[in-house]
Amino acid sequence: SLAVVTVGFVVAMKNGYLGPIGDLRRFRHLFSELFRLGRWGLLGSIVTWFQTQSYAYLVIGLLGPKETAFASASRLFFAPLSLMVSSWGVVYMPWGAKLAREDPGKMIKTMITMMALLLVASMSYSAILLLFYPHLIDHVLGAGYQEIERVFLILWSAYFCIQAVRGGISNSLLILQEFKGLCLCSIAAAVVTVSASWPLIALYGIKGSILGLVLGEVSLILLGSHLLGSVLRRVPATRRAQVKGAPA
Repeated sequence: SLAVVTVGFVVAMKNGYLGPIGDLRRFRHLFSELFRLGRWGLLGSIVTWFQTQSYAYLVIGLLGPKETAFASASRLFFAPLSLMVSSWGVVYMPWGAKLAREDPGKMIKTMITMMALLLVASMSYSAILLLFYPHLIDHVLGAGYQEIERVFLILWSAYFCIQAVRGGISNSLLILQEFKGLCLCSIAAAVVTVSASWPLIALYGIKGSILGLVLGEVSLILLGSHLLGSVLRRVPATRRAQVKGAPA
């Protein structure tokens, strides 16, 4: 990341975007603007990472490294789903930003349509995994992972399907520049995840850690939907009819 920033700074200098090397006023101004807009986004990204990865640290602390390996190995099967959701976000963001300027209602309808397609794709992929579950354990992970239960895959399937919905809401809030609101929602969801995972792991082991993640994602969907609805209600009255498809 530092290398990319450095290269960008040098290129900007060479092309005159930042003025003479000795003149740092314009650079300070640009940096302050970027920091003002991006500080909540940066904090939100850190919180989201903590929320999604906290299960591993809780499992290793409460159950041990063997159980952590089982939880992570069963999650590995769903890496394509995670990549698919992330890739969709990269495509949707610029497209959604264009739609938001022209018609916020159309942006929301597009988001809902894309989330539905992602859900169908995620459920289809999950069904295939569950169908071939015994063969995957034998031929992909090996004999040392026979203790991985089918229910692990079912719970991870639910988690990634829910994450597809959450991704659409989060990306829409980013497009609408609700960085602070999304960050606060992410903090609340992280608190829910950790608070729920601790007792659930104690009660249900690895299954409890995945359930904690699911609860965190559900809470983020609820909070994000409420925030998105409140943002869209601020749209001028002449355009409110266009946003009836927005989540409540």
